[in-house]
Amino acid sequence: MNRIGLIVGCSLAVILPLVADEPPKAETKTEKGLIFATAGKTELKLDLTMPKEGDGPFPAVVVIHGGGWSAGDRGQGAFIAELQAQAGYVAATIDYRLAPAHRFPAQIEDCKASVRWLRANAKKYKIDPERIGAIGFSAGGHLACLLGTTTKDDGFDGDGGSAEQSSAVRAVVSVAGPTDLTTDGWFAEKWKAQYFPICVMFQVVVPGRFASIVGGSR
Repeated sequence: MNRIGLIVGCSLAVILPLVADEPPKAETKTEKGLIFATAGKTELKLDLTMPKEGDGPFPAVVVIHGGGWSAGDRGQGAFIAELQAQAGYVAATIDYRLAPAHRFPAQIEDCKASVRWLRANAKKYKIDPERIGAIGFSAGGHLACLLGTTTKDDGFDGDGGSAEQSSAVRAVVSVAGPTDLTTDGWFAEKWKAQYFPICVMFQVVVPGRFASIVGGSR
């Protein structure tokens, strides 16, 4: 499976079960609370959902939750992980350190550590280490994009474990992930006319949360 195939597969694993008359019902299994890294005194955990049968190796997907970089947990991705496992993927829903207690790049460091953990445990969980992608929602979409566009040379790998493994992914799907954080109104201005109440909320809340992740007064 090439990179485009993995992107399409990640997307279809989410979309097709929602629109098909008879969605796939392959049996799955989940291992919960697996520690994939330790950051200081913080144990970072993931839940791993996978096909119950089959020899693999299966492509894997890291599922990254949203929450403005300051809220949420891996449980938010359980439904998506189940759909992906039914479609033949191993899906890891992950926790990552949250702002403002943990400033950037802690969040992307944790995401990269989860990818390395999947590679380090590829044989155990029947994962194809050459076919690992990521899907993220909102703030998680932003982190998925960073997974796909940065390398070890950018200095975001951190020291969360499995250092001998690569943190590279072959494909990412970003669902409503912010990509231009250079202006206060990056969401509000575009849709203000149609969605004014929602835009007001984002205008006030999102820049503040972005400041909480990188520092600053807003």
